[in-house]
Amino acid sequence: MPKEKVKVVKDFKDLDVYQRAFESAYIIFELTKKFPREEIYSLTDQIRRSSRSVYANIAEAWLETALKCGYIESKTYDNLIKEYGCICAQLVKMMNQSELWCRNFKK
Repeated sequence: MPKEKVKVVKDFKDLDVYQRAFESAYIIFELTKKFPREEIYSLTDQIRRSSRSVYANIAEAWLETALKCGYIESKTYDNLIKEYGCICAQLVKMMNQSELWCRNFKK
């Protein structure tokens, strides 16, 4: 039996499930632009929020939506992603060395 090729995931954006959910949400965003104006605060809003929650729950990727929809510039996006990368690295370090950060730590 042939071995399956292992896909290296460097970032949440490498996940097929994230990519499919993100693209589907963007399609829904475009489709809901054609909905009646009176639905903007009810059906349109609900459909957009629920479709975005799928990929957002995978990676808390709300900035990706803001970029794709043209709400923020790519430079702003890149700077914030870089900053949150540093924040995540710090949090991982804190979790891995919790005895240094937590009072009365007991193993």
